[in-house]
Amino acid sequence: MNMKTKLIALAKIICVYAGYLFLVLVATFIVIKNLPTSIKDSRFYGIIFTGVVLVFTIGYHFLALKIFGREDKPKNGFELNKGWFIHFISSAGFAAILMLAIWLLAVVFRGFNVQRNELNWEIIFSIIIIFIRMLLVGFQEEIITRGTLAYVGKSGGKWFSAIIISLLFSVTHGVETINVIFYLNLFLFSIIVFQLTWISRNIWPAVGFHFSWNFVMGGVFGVSISGTEASGILISVLNNSKEYINGGIFGLEGSIFCTLILMLMILLMIYIQKKRKITKNKVRVYCT
Repeated sequence: MNMKTKLIALAKIICVYAGYLFLVLVATFIVIKNLPTSIKDSRFYGIIFTGVVLVFTIGYHFLALKIFGREDKPKNGFELNKGWFIHFISSAGFAAILMLAIWLLAVVFRGFNVQRNELNWEIIFSIIIIFIRMLLVGFQEEIITRGTLAYVGKSGGKWFSAIIISLLFSVTHGVETINVIFYLNLFLFSIIVFQLTWISRNIWPAVGFHFSWNFVMGGVFGVSISGTEASGILISVLNNSKEYINGGIFGLEGSIFCTLILMLMILLMIYIQKKRKITKNKVRVYCT
């Protein structure tokens, strides 16, 4: 594959993503302008806002497929094919296990002081809100990244597209201050989710993984989700002297343990994929 092809793929990815960011600004303007103050100040605002952005994202996804998919008539990426729910649930469980491992390491090395949250109706309601919103966020972000952008940039090669899109995914997660570990971990997270889509050939595992990763971090362990505070079943109080362990205001995505776990998972998944490929090739040889 020549450099020209990769540059064209890069240009497509950047242009389509820039268009999407503009669309999000439009959606934000519409929501802010039309919603009454009572709803904006309520707990439902996050769900409503994310839902509106999701609707715009799905529309933009189909528009991009129509423009760039004239040759091969692509599938939309999230059909309810046989096994889609198993893909979703298994990936959600995978993410929960990884997040549990990261959190436990942070607790063992005294990054958190853990307390049990008082599960009154207010806290339970907050956890339900986080659950719904993280499901919508997972769906919305995976459609545009592992769905739309991955398709329009596929001519550059899967790893080339994955790296470019993962860079965009990480740097556009805005936080108040810059943290190299946080952005690195978002990049590694994105690579893992790409690997899940390659294995399954649809984005349902990506949605399940993304949703569970965020919800378990915030709704179960009570840790900030990418810098946004969350109420959980547990309360994980930060040890301010060990931010490299607990991630500080960035949550566990800013933890060095998150980096180690994600890197190990990427290497393990690459090894498994290569081994499966070798096995398939041997079967073809034997069959012929």
